[in-house]
Amino acid sequence: MEYPLLLEPITLAGRTVRNRVVHASMSTRYTQNQDIDPRLVRYHANRAAGGTGLIVTEPLNVLPWHDRSHRPALFGPNTRDALARWADAVESRGCRLLGQFQDSGRGHREAGRSQQAWAPSALPDDLSWTMPREMPTHRIHEAIEYFGKGARRLEEAGFSGVELSAGHGHLFHQFLSPAANIRDDEYGGDVEGRTRLLRELIEVIT
Repeated sequence: MEYPLLLEPITLAGRTVRNRVVHASMSTRYTQNQDIDPRLVRYHANRAAGGTGLIVTEPLNVLPWHDRSHRPALFGPNTRDALARWADAVESRGCRLLGQFQDSGRGHREAGRSQQAWAPSALPDDLSWTMPREMPTHRIHEAIEYFGKGARRLEEAGFSGVELSAGHGHLFHQFLSPAANIRDDEYGGDVEGRTRLLRELIEVIT
């Protein structure tokens, strides 16, 4: 089967991508203690050198109340320079680099996760049976603010953009689903309420 447009350029959000070959987000586990490991940078640089048009990073650690040691952190004493090196290693090779924003919400199976799990509603995860805490409105607003700051930091570092991962049962998906979101405030209820978080995220990062 032929794909005549696969290697043709495409414009996304005003930016030209050299082809339609996309390296999707994938956890490498190269990161330790939330540092951006040189192995991770080399891995993506090699994908870019091989001709990939766009790379989406593994999920980034944006929210300060989650200590996810295997995820690269956006905020820390040395992250500005490390992010700039990461972006340059990819973008200088003609490939676009997007940072992925995602949070597992109630759905994660890691030691200690039950003490850190926040979700739209206090309903157990159907795989791990983690019982999360319901996010109060002020915590939702804090999360939106941090994601906005994270997007600006990526832009300053030279990244081409951000991907919001709103599938696979993670936090943004949980807000969308009436099976996981039974809130009775402005972030729950009807479709307008359940999509509010994502709409506000899009507004703050654009």
